[in-house]
Amino acid sequence: MDEQKTKTHLKMGKQVFIDGRDPRAIPLLTVSKIILWKDIKRQEAVGYLKHSTQVTVIDTEYHATEKRWYYRVKYRLKIGWVPGVFLGKEKPAILGDLV
Repeated sequence: MDEQKTKTHLKMGKQVFIDGRDPRAIPLLTVSKIILWKDIKRQEAVGYLKHSTQVTVIDTEYHATEKRWYYRVKYRLKIGWVPGVFLGKEKPAILGDLV
């Protein structure tokens, strides 16, 4: 999945969707759960969110080494960091197999 999918840097307070689709996979697939990380170093998971869950962006940080944005998101009592490639502005359908 390409981070260009989000097209622009997402702003705090924005409502977006967890998007586990991977159009580059062969066969096509959708990851059913996306990991929420404690921080953008991605060394400690703090939870999971299901594909197509609507979340609120509460913080943003650019990871210079990876050259991509990370977003701190909130869903009910769950809060954690997600790479921008797993967020979309529209509710995503399932693509290919659900894994």
